[in-house]
Amino acid sequence: MEEKKEEGFLKKAFKPNKFVPILIYILFFFVLSILITYLCAYIYSNATGVSFEEIKNSYTLRSDEFHSLAPDILKANAVTQGYSNFLIYFLALGLIIIFTRDVFKLDLIKIKDKKKFYAWFIPVSTVSFVLICYLVDFLCNKAVDSSENQLQIENILKNGGALPMIITTIFLAPLLEELIFRKCIFSLCGKDRIVLAYIASIVLFVLPHMLSTKADIEIWIIQCIPYVVAASLFAVIYHLSGFNFYVTLLAHIANNVLAIILVYR
Repeated sequence: MEEKKEEGFLKKAFKPNKFVPILIYILFFFVLSILITYLCAYIYSNATGVSFEEIKNSYTLRSDEFHSLAPDILKANAVTQGYSNFLIYFLALGLIIIFTRDVFKLDLIKIKDKKKFYAWFIPVSTVSFVLICYLVDFLCNKAVDSSENQLQIENILKNGGALPMIITTIFLAPLLEELIFRKCIFSLCGKDRIVLAYIASIVLFVLPHMLSTKADIEIWIIQCIPYVVAASLFAVIYHLSGFNFYVTLLAHIANNVLAIILVYR
């Protein structure tokens, strides 16, 4: 009887829901992320002999200050941030999938039930999304420098953290962000509060990408534009697709693949 009660409790505690994943996201990205990054720095320091304090201090620098870093510290910064990002996304995603596992089957059934619709909607929406985002990025980068988030990613890719960063950017980040910012947010708001879902999805997508950017308000707003456009398009595509997670996931992956290719152009 006790074993059955325990099984019943575990089944109840880990049943699919859309609120717990958001709490997990907040826990990992706003609390545990610093600890995981410092842990990676400590391990790297012990393995290579590079000063832990110098690695830690490099995290507080803006990307335009990296030219002052010694090559070994610059590499340490890129490698440790690359692997810490990978670990943060990997661990958070593993827990989030437990509570959103129903999404994968249910949204796949939607595609099977409406093959004709998705056969054209997925490629058209994906290509349109990538082209619009590329155009907006190009125009904004003509006006101001890229956001701190983008410059940090470029630094990681070019200075030794490419492997974990590419895996994170192409696979882990799109999967986690679509589960949180589209599936969970829209599910919690419901179809009756679709405007609120749009606003929450856009704001909560943009802010984490812009938190590291410290600039004058005018520049900050311009640097926000690509993320606002991307988040708005994701929300529209998700809505028009019948709230199908796979459609925005493919668009997100395609966009990130292009972004990485452009870093190495």
